[in-house]
Amino acid sequence: MQTPQTTKKQRGQGSLFNWRWSAVLALLGCLMAGNATAGTLTATSIPIVGANTVNLSAEGDIDWAQWGTFTVTDFNQKAGVVSQIPNFTMLGGSPSQFGNAAAKSAWVDGSIDKVITGRTAGVFVNGPPNNGFQLVIPASATTKILNLYIGRFNASGQLDLALSDGTTLSLTNTGNNRFTITFADSTPSATLTVNYYNLTAGGNVTLMAASLASATSLPLSVGTPTISGSSTVPSGSTFDLLANPLGVAADGTTTNFFQWQVDGVDIAGATNNPYLTATAGSVGVHNYRVVITNTVLGSAVTSAPVALTVTAPGAGNLSVSGANLPASGPPTFTPLDVNLTTEGVIDWAHWGFFNPTDYDNKNATIGNYTQIGTGTFAAFSSTVSFTWTDATTANNPVTATLSSASLPVANGFVLNIPASSTSNRLVHIYVGVSSGAGLRVEAKMSDGSAPIFTEYNAITSGTRRYTMVFQAASAGQTLNVTVSEPQRTTGNGRISLLSAALQPVPPLSVSTLVADPGTSVLVNQPMVVSVAPFQPQGAPPFAYQWRRDTGSGLTNVPGATGSSVSFTAGSTIGNESCDVIITGSQGSITSAPVVLTRTAATGLLVNLSKDLIAGTYNLTTEGKIDWSKWGVGGSGGFDQKITGGSAIGNFTLFGSGGFLGGFGSSLFSWSDGTPNAALTNGSAVFYTGLGNGFSLTVAAATTNRVLHVYLGSFQCVAHVEAFLSDNSAIKIVDETMPSGQARRFNIEFAAGSPGQTLTFRFWNSNNGGGNVTLLAASLEGVPPLAVGTPTIGPTNFVAVGSSIYLQAQGANGLAPLQYQWQLNNVPVPGTTNASQPAIASVIGSSNYRVVVTDATGSITSAPVALTVTAATSALANIRTDTINQPNRDLSAEGQLDWAHWGLGGSAGYDQLDSLPGLISPYSPVGAWVTPNGYGGGIFYSWTNGTPNAEIVNNSSGIYIAGGGLGFELQAAAAASERVFTVYNGVFQGTMHLEAFMSDSSAPVFVDESLINTAGTTDARWSFRYSSPNPGAVLLVRYWLVSGGNVTLQAASLKNYVAVAPGSLQVQPVGGGQVQVTWAAGTLEQATTVTGPWTPNGATSPYTFTPTGAPKYFRTVQPAF
Repeated sequence: MQTPQTTKKQRGQGSLFNWRWSAVLALLGCLMAGNATAGTLTATSIPIVGANTVNLSAEGDIDWAQWGTFTVTDFNQKAGVVSQIPNFTMLGGSPSQFGNAAAKSAWVDGSIDKVITGRTAGVFVNGPPNNGFQLVIPASATTKILNLYIGRFNASGQLDLALSDGTTLSLTNTGNNRFTITFADSTPSATLTVNYYNLTAGGNVTLMAASLASATSLPLSVGTPTISGSSTVPSGSTFDLLANPLGVAADGTTTNFFQWQVDGVDIAGATNNPYLTATAGSVGVHNYRVVITNTVLGSAVTSAPVALTVTAPGAGNLSVSGANLPASGPPTFTPLDVNLTTEGVIDWAHWGFFNPTDYDNKNATIGNYTQIGTGTFAAFSSTVSFTWTDATTANNPVTATLSSASLPVANGFVLNIPASSTSNRLVHIYVGVSSGAGLRVEAKMSDGSAPIFTEYNAITSGTRRYTMVFQAASAGQTLNVTVSEPQRTTGNGRISLLSAALQPVPPLSVSTLVADPGTSVLVNQPMVVSVAPFQPQGAPPFAYQWRRDTGSGLTNVPGATGSSVSFTAGSTIGNESCDVIITGSQGSITSAPVVLTRTAATGLLVNLSKDLIAGTYNLTTEGKIDWSKWGVGGSGGFDQKITGGSAIGNFTLFGSGGFLGGFGSSLFSWSDGTPNAALTNGSAVFYTGLGNGFSLTVAAATTNRVLHVYLGSFQCVAHVEAFLSDNSAIKIVDETMPSGQARRFNIEFAAGSPGQTLTFRFWNSNNGGGNVTLLAASLEGVPPLAVGTPTIGPTNFVAVGSSIYLQAQGANGLAPLQYQWQLNNVPVPGTTNASQPAIASVIGSSNYRVVVTDATGSITSAPVALTVTAATSALANIRTDTINQPNRDLSAEGQLDWAHWGLGGSAGYDQLDSLPGLISPYSPVGAWVTPNGYGGGIFYSWTNGTPNAEIVNNSSGIYIAGGGLGFELQAAAAASERVFTVYNGVFQGTMHLEAFMSDSSAPVFVDESLINTAGTTDARWSFRYSSPNPGAVLLVRYWLVSGGNVTLQAASLKNYVAVAPGSLQVQPVGGGQVQVTWAAGTLEQATTVTGPWTPNGATSPYTFTPTGAPKYFRTVQPAF
């Protein structure tokens, strides 16, 4: 409700033509004490590209900082310099660390971690609004450049910059961006204050890194590239090159473009930064170098060459293929099982059974690993399960099934596997990554008799199986395999070594194919048919050609040459089949066909829409059948509709090794819940890890229902799918939601038979460092689409030029509804709101109607007629917020009449004692009887009133709360112009106000700009009007659109008298002071002649001592 202590905020001053401006005078340097120059403060932004590494050492020649490197308190800075980028100060909330930042930071001169070659980390703080971070950085007359790497999740961020001399700049951040801030300030001990904070109730803002550089160009330079491993390799080997860029651009950017060359010729597509995996060509010595171009500097630099000696391959053999597990299809909800006894005919090895040092094997032909680097090992759970029955080690059971691996915080592992010189052998090596920065695998024969294999795989989380077929050229040789994580020197990334199995190369074979979603399918069903995991058997690599028979025999599917094929089942009831021909070095084999039986759909399953989540959602209104809400009080919080019967219920997690947590998000409210009966809450839950996610099981019916699921993703793509338990409709599969967004999925469904359920599930499909989030879900029936005849406000009969508003009536359907207004049956561009403002611009009669659309279809309303006539009088308006005019003399202002409400209580009504009756008592707008009284912040006085003859500084008023409720006043018109002034206000809400002549002689005025969502704004509305028609009145009515309440305080009426222009004088008065005097109006000031202008707050005369930037003054007074 209204309170007298509420803080008031100054609002805009209205249109320029409604004001009389005084002359604008500048206080030039001769009148000022300091002759100081205004500071420099500019900012630009570009998106952060995750593939590019930010070289903080090169970018921050003065200083740099990186936050949250491995823990929330980690604060790495440039070593060996005087710190100029301090640690942050919180603006609200508590920081948290995250390890999947958009910016990948690197440095070689850190204060805590000396060298980091690529770390995606930072800190974040959750909402509510204004929670964020502050940095205070020294400034001077010398221009500096600050690069600030910031982001946001499910929120908007505000970046406010301020120099000590008063220069400010504000920007909004809606993504992961690098802001380049150029600044200088000659004020003694000057600073640049950087405030970055959340603008929204949910989500979070992130701080990753910053660099500080001088404005002088740093030279673009590059060192000699390096080759990983030996500089002598057999022809056909793959190897790594690493560029060493040393310099940066003038503005501190590291947006460099790379082109690798061999023997002076560009390598097609070789633009990687900073690594390149290349293939050794012909025998001889070849020189590799890199050309780095920087578009900001407009220059390029070429590195010195690094020599690679390529020899002829020997008589040995090495071929390698790798595949992520599972290889294709949906996520594996139970671990894949590997039988090491079957796979390891010659030998097998497994690491980390119970302890990091556990090494299980068949006969130790495959030796134990050698560690690369230093660090502590730990056992680690994997998504792959291993079984064996022939272990020779005594410390473990003879038979075991487990999911484990070992890992160091060090660089990785080396295996040496005995080779045969008379026949090929095959080894499967199972490795994995958790919270990592990629996986590097190198394999080579110890005698150099075969090309070296090198692969850098960008996998950040998951399990990968490498299959290697190898043979040495001489006896006693080994296959040397190195598994490492190439882009981290320290931290919590994990390279896992799970198992290895050695066998002779098996004959080429393939097991039964796997069909998703099964072999009983619906007509037009999207299908995926694939070879089973760990298939085919034999010596890779393999080539595939899929075939399909839809009734005329098996024919090749064009382009279907991978380990799976996707297609749409036939459109008629019947059977079809498909198979695959697999070709390798051992020949070809054709799989047994998979036969699909097609039936007609008897249910319904439609993805109606994916709405971007924004605003507040009422689950009680939306979840008429049931609703569920997660995260209240933490990750275990679960609220639901008390009468919903768990039609939605709680989620089920799938996947493994992830972290379930809670955070703030968009706001949801309800009034029929349990355990919290009523609440407005912004919580949610998230689950980290590749392949990890949430599943909901929802009660289905044979009649149509709609499920709304609120979900999101962070640094990953969410795979979403929904299907009915009786398979009576085609499964929904969707991966189109952009990473980092939150959406509401709207699923309409009906089962083909009673007692069925809908499964809705989603998971992280592509990035182990990301997560998926679950906010809420609701369930409702499908309401019929309907709309009534619209209305036109404030009246259907108006003068040309009037502001009107079109209001849809009786609109019903499946939310969200969409609106399109039509004028004389033609759509009006941009008119897409249920309540739509418009201008009556053409004299005559016309018809408006509205088309309402939901996910099920559209419906068009009956038309409503509007009559527009020529204007015979005028109606002008200005509005001033009264925070700077808190004392009003109604006797002086209301020569013709005045009125005041609320003195002594809600029934208090004072007016001019002569009782001219030109201002009416208020009339209610909406269905209400009695208002409430309150004490406000504006003081009113009078000397000619009744029943109270004289009052000094009374701040009372009345208010009414509730949407659509308000007040109406009338003021008598005359042929000569009058000014009718109304004092009202809004508390924590939005006001709709309209003013119009009863005889429609002047254009209608409509306004919804008076808004204050956090407190109170009191306003003074002045209307200049007249009418040629006797008995005409001006009507002013207003009501609350949404929020708290609207108020009524006073009104006055006078004859219009033109306002003369104001005057302004500035002169020195001694002692280094300057005095400003003016006759009327409000004094405003600015630091430039073009503004922005702000109220000074002083009364004439205003005396001050000039310092800092120039000052410009003007006076402003209302036109009436």
